[in-house]
Amino acid sequence: GKHSIWEPDAREASGAAAECPALACATCSGLRLTVASAAAGCFRMAVLSRPDIVSWSVTKLGHWDVRSPEQIFGRYALPASGALLDVGSNLGWFSWLFAQGGRRVYAVEAFPTNQRAYRTTLCLNPAWNGSVTLAATAVGGPDAAGPRGRNLLGTFLEPSRHFRALDGGGA
Repeated sequence: GKHSIWEPDAREASGAAAECPALACATCSGLRLTVASAAAGCFRMAVLSRPDIVSWSVTKLGHWDVRSPEQIFGRYALPASGALLDVGSNLGWFSWLFAQGGRRVYAVEAFPTNQRAYRTTLCLNPAWNGSVTLAATAVGGPDAAGPRGRNLLGTFLEPSRHFRALDGGGA
């Protein structure tokens, strides 16, 4: 069926904007708010006002691509702990699936509108604040980084034990 946009009433919007300044002008920054549906449950999510495939899918279907981290890994067993490095996170769909499961998430997103959507979703779901980190930058080699490039390892990597290859190899 059709999935609907979350439209908070005036009291809810006022309280939410006080807790989450990003909401005060979500619609004027090219975003709209919806309720997304994943295997672990529903959550509030910011999507783009302009048409794009991820925003359309989350708004109309309630989800994008897969609905759980396990669906991403297929035949590989998902480790009991660890972190997701979400490079090119877009609106953060994969980040939110992992955050819902209590995983640490390190996300990288270069586009400002997507960054606003990502931060707004994070604000709407405060339980994830301690486990999700967004690097507002692009990824590339030292010659491609340009003036806005950053050393991502220095940005948010804690001990490398958070990352391991699916085959059980090291970071």
